[in-house]
Amino acid sequence: MLEIEFTGGQGLDIQDGLILSYDKAILLCSRKNEELLSSERSYELGYRILVDKADIYTSKLIFPYEFFDFKTILEEEIRHEYSQGEADKFLTYFEQKLPKENFSWKKKNKVKLAKSIKEPVKQPKRSVDKGKKRFTINGRRLGKIGLGVLLLFVATFGTVSFLSGAKEEPQPTFQQLIKEGDYIKAVKTYPDKQEAVQDKLFIQALSGKEKDKENYEAFSKKFSSKKTKFDQSVLEGDYKKTIQEYEKKESLYSNDDERLEVVGYAYLKDKNLEKAKKLAEKSSNVDLEERIFKYEQLTLSIKKRQKHIEELQKDPIKNEAVIKKQIDLLFKDKEELNKM
Repeated sequence: MLEIEFTGGQGLDIQDGLILSYDKAILLCSRKNEELLSSERSYELGYRILVDKADIYTSKLIFPYEFFDFKTILEEEIRHEYSQGEADKFLTYFEQKLPKENFSWKKKNKVKLAKSIKEPVKQPKRSVDKGKKRFTINGRRLGKIGLGVLLLFVATFGTVSFLSGAKEEPQPTFQQLIKEGDYIKAVKTYPDKQEAVQDKLFIQALSGKEKDKENYEAFSKKFSSKKTKFDQSVLEGDYKKTIQEYEKKESLYSNDDERLEVVGYAYLKDKNLEKAKKLAEKSSNVDLEERIFKYEQLTLSIKKRQKHIEELQKDPIKNEAVIKKQIDLLFKDKEELNKM
C-alpha cells in the first residue's frame, strides 16, 4: 500500500506524523497549495513515501507551486539527484505502486542534428570525336554559369554551416509552461497532463474571477473531455444542468472529490438533502459535510420560526413586536439558505 507521511505541517494545520493514503495525501497537498497561492504565502512541508509502512523516500515540498503535480515534482527531483539508471529504477518501482493509475515516466530525448558528407562522384573522362562539331561556350555565357555555380555553392555551404552550428533550444519543463500560464502549449508538449491541467483550471475558475473563467474556456475549446460539459454547467451557475451532466455518468466522478463537492452543493440548491448526504459519504468531504449541517440547521430554524409566528398571530396585537422580530429573523434564515 502506498502512503504519504507528513512532518512539520503544523503551520498548514496538518498534524505532525499524519499518514494518509496516496490519493488523499495528494488531494490535501493540492488544497493547501491553492490556499497558499491565494494568500501569497510560502511553506516547506516534509514528507516520506511509505510502501507497506516501509520508508522508501524522504524529501520536502516547497509550496506554493504554480501547478501542483506530485509525480512531476518527484520525477524532476529524482532525475536531478540520481544517475539515469538509479532514477529509472526508482520511478518504475514507484509507478508500480501507484493506486489504479496508468502513468509512465516519459524520458525526454534530445533531438540531435545529423549530417552526412558524401564524397563527390568522379565523372569518367569523355573522349571527344574530332570528326564531330564541338559545342563551344562564349566567355560571357561562361561567366554567368560560373557566377551561378558560385552562388549555389555559397548558399549550400552557408546552410550546412548554419545547421551544424545551430544549438537546439532546451525543451521547457511542464512546471515552467504552467508558471508562464501557457496551458495549451503545456498540454501539447506533455499530452498526458491534459486532465491535470483541466482540473487546475476548473478549480481556479470556481473562484468566480472572469480571467480564470476565460482561461478555462480557451483551454476547453482546444482540449475537450468527458467532463467539459459538466464544468461549463457549473461555471454558468446552472445547478439543474450540473446535476443532469453528473447523473449521465456518475462513475466518471467516483474519485473526483472536487467535482463531487460541487454536485453536493447542486443537490442542496435543488433541495435534495438525501442525495447530498450520500455524496458526502462517498467523498468524505469535510466542507460538504459542514454545508449540509448548516443547511439542515437553517431548514430546521425556518420551520420553527414559521410555527412560532403562527402561534403568535393568534393574538397579533399583543405580540406585534415579537412577530415583527421573528419575521425579520425568518427572512434572514431564508436569505442565508438561498446563498448556499
